[in-house]
This record gives sequence, structure tokens and C-alpha cells, in this order.
Amino acid sequence: MADVSYQPNVYRKHGGNELVVASSGTVTVESGGTIAIESGGAITNAGTLTNSGSIANTGAVTNSSAGSVRETVTTKSTAQTLDGYGATLIGSTSAGALAYKLKKPAAAGCHRYLTVRKSTAGGLTIASATGSDACKFNYSKSKITAKTALQGETLHLFAPSSTTWTIVGYSTAAGTYTCT
Repeated sequence: MADVSYQPNVYRKHGGNELVVASSGTVTVESGGTIAIESGGAITNAGTLTNSGSIANTGAVTNSSAGSVRETVTTKSTAQTLDGYGATLIGSTSAGALAYKLKKPAAAGCHRYLTVRKSTAGGLTIASATGSDACKFNYSKSKITAKTALQGETLHLFAPSSTTWTIVGYSTAAGTYTCT
């Protein structure tokens, strides 16, 4: 007689319409395997997503600033106001300076990445947004400036509070940034 107390950690619910991965269970996709979500399908994540590989996305990625991910990747080719979270490719086809405004952080603990996709000789300026979105850089300054905006240069900002950004890194010494 079978042991009825035994329950595997991965099983199909009665009726066959739901696959359950219980605590300590795992679904493994081996090398070359694929999980395909067709048009109209969705993934809902209320837990933690850990990625140690690569994600290839050909559609839109949208995350609300109210969510815990706070990572959107957008491309901004003209001077405009940037959200207080996420990663943005910035750049201009003009020869002038790159000038953007940055909103206050969505929450303390947010990271913000700005990567220059198009090099210009005019430099890069990131000023605080105005009104209720105003923020400070390095606790008391209103603007970050780089003398040159090199293609591929990335600026990494961290929010120690809900109103302040601090520079925690940049990709090359040539992109030295100052707060004024």
C-alpha cells in the first residue's frame, strides 16, 4: 500500500489545470530548454526574481514605481525629466550638451543608472527636477555635471533617502562628475 502522507514538492493539482511548486520544490530548465509565453500570456511575480544569466526581451518592460523592482530601461534622446528609479540610456544626435532633469528617488534605497548611448562634446548635466519632484545630489547640491559625455559612460546613483541621490560610481575616470 502506498504511503498517503508522501507528497512531492512539485505536483499537478487535482483536475490537472495547475502545476504547483511547493516549498523546497524546483522547476529546472536544462541547457537548450525554453519556457515560452505566448501573446496574451503573463507572468505574475509576488516573490523574488533572481537572475544570474541573461534576459533577452523583444517587448516592453514596465514596472511601476510603487513596485519593489523599480527598474525600467528607457531611452531618452532629448532633454527631459527622468523618473526617480531605473536605468536609462540617454543621448542626443545633436552636437550640444546633454541636459536632463532627475526626479527625487521613488524611495530610499533605490538605484539609478544613466548610460550615455551617444557621445557629444558638449558635456552632460543632470539637474534636480522642480516642484514636489525636486531632489538633492550629495545631500545639498542641485546639479551633477560632467565635462564630457562619453559614449558608453554609466553614472550610478543611490538614494540614501527619499529626496537625495548620491554618486556611488561611474564607469570611466574620463567621466569625472562634480556636484554644484
